[in-house]
Amino acid sequence: MINKDLQVMTKMTSAGLPAHEMTYRALKELLLFGEIAPGQAVTIQGLVARLDVGMTPVREALRRLISEGAL
Repeated sequence: MINKDLQVMTKMTSAGLPAHEMTYRALKELLLFGEIAPGQAVTIQGLVARLDVGMTPVREALRRLISEGAL
């Protein structure tokens, strides 16, 4: 799964998207396809490692998903 996550992020990087947008899209995809299950505990550090991005883009993506009601 992690290898697939990195492939998604690599594809978005080559599209020239900012880190916070790539992270948001990757997390949303993980949620939509059930790779992060409802109620599953996740940590910022775990998502940083899984998506190979910094803490700030992860925090921004989580805030955005919360504001949309996805989390």
